[in-house]
Amino acid sequence: MKKRYVVKLTEEERNHLIDLVTRGRVAAYRRRHAEALLLVDEGEHGPSLTDRKAAERVRYSRRTISKSGNAA
Repeated sequence: MKKRYVVKLTEEERNHLIDLVTRGRVAAYRRRHAEALLLVDEGEHGPSLTDRKAAERVRYSRRTISKSGNAA
């Protein structure tokens, strides 16, 4: 299935999300959403995982991952 949203994070956006993921006290949904965005990032430093693989890693449905690019 073709991706609806392609996520390409800037270095600043990527660093902000990494900070959210590694911070001590952050709401779980925020941390998981940040992790998902980092995993599907197709920018210079992103791993460019497929929606399915990213969903498995953060325990979201594939559909949730495919819609998450809209919030970036």
